[in-house]
Amino acid sequence: MAEALGEADASVGRRRLGIAEQRLREGAFGDLLKVLAPQLLPTTDILARSQSELEAQRGVLEMLARGGTKPAMHANAGWYYQQAARATMRLPINAQAAIEAIRASGDTPTTATVNEARRAINACRASVIDPIILGSMSGRCSLPHHPAGASGSGLVRSCANGINGAVRVVLADAFGTGGRPAGSPTRAEAAIACLRVAARFAALGSYSHSLVAHQVMRDLKPALKQLESRGELTPEVRSELAAILAEMGESDPLGFEVATQSERIWLASRSFPSGSSAVVAFEPAHIERLAPNQIGFLLAMFTRASQVPFDAPRGGPLDGALVDTRAWFDLTAFKRSCAQLETVRARALRDATTRGLARRDADDQLAAEADSATAWLDVTTPIDIEARMRDAKLDHAAIMQIATSPALGARPQAASARAR
Repeated sequence: MAEALGEADASVGRRRLGIAEQRLREGAFGDLLKVLAPQLLPTTDILARSQSELEAQRGVLEMLARGGTKPAMHANAGWYYQQAARATMRLPINAQAAIEAIRASGDTPTTATVNEARRAINACRASVIDPIILGSMSGRCSLPHHPAGASGSGLVRSCANGINGAVRVVLADAFGTGGRPAGSPTRAEAAIACLRVAARFAALGSYSHSLVAHQVMRDLKPALKQLESRGELTPEVRSELAAILAEMGESDPLGFEVATQSERIWLASRSFPSGSSAVVAFEPAHIERLAPNQIGFLLAMFTRASQVPFDAPRGGPLDGALVDTRAWFDLTAFKRSCAQLETVRARALRDATTRGLARRDADDQLAAEADSATAWLDVTTPIDIEARMRDAKLDHAAIMQIATSPALGARPQAASARAR
């Protein structure tokens, strides 16, 4: 194990640790270590990530000490985004409906709806719109995990239920019907800030956050087309949009592929209490072979009861046109996945005992199933991650085309420097 940790090539070391992990769980190093030893791969990945973050912070502090960079560039956008997400989830349901009506409705909203939306937007400008704009000016993004439980779990992670709503408030303010206070972000500034949200969440390494990024892209597309039709996609605006899109890349623009590996690590670290120790839910080697939709199925199973999108209580975190994410999921499939958690727990505890292993060896069917994390489960598809991975590339390409292809015949409208 020490040799694996000392490998110059991290991927080689990780493979060697995976082999050692498998042997450990098979009892090659004795029953005591089998029960008490920590999970090698998740622990090693956490240590590597922590070391990388410490090195990055050291570099930042050195640059600040030399005066070679502005402190604002090293502010954490995650704090701003979390503030905006929470504030959006506190908006009354009627206010959310009005804001969404002026943002996305194909019909002309009534004067009463416009007035209600504008009152609600102005009331939350400091708690929702300003943090999104400030977050876009920050140089990094990691979501705070405090208070305990704020990081979420499974298919619903930190900010997932509120950040898309916050983005919609920003877009409704900039592109929706009705007047705005002087000094409000221009349409171009709002679009750039929202695209930055998508880029930041795509890089967070979870399916939940990639889904957030994908929804932002979908909400942003009609806004960018409106900018184009108004002639407000100036060369400077196009350049800034294109730079963010280029950072996201073409092969995995919304981070689903990177998230696949991160989610495997997360699933490999799931465990159940057993006396004074814990029992892993799945063998790490089995998790490594899972396809994205199988990973999504297991993530749904481990989503906290308070965060699942089905059977949501009235007045709960999913009520409201801005924050409701239930349309992302097949709620029946999600519920069937969650219902099998107890089956996984019972099997993990059984297989951790000598009696359970002997029983499995004596049963040909279970012996065959031992090579899979899901063969013995009723696998459902709470969300088609594989389809989302394909759609993400298409949506990214469509927005890149808008940002980089000057529209023929578009004329800048006579307006002040800050679009009203």
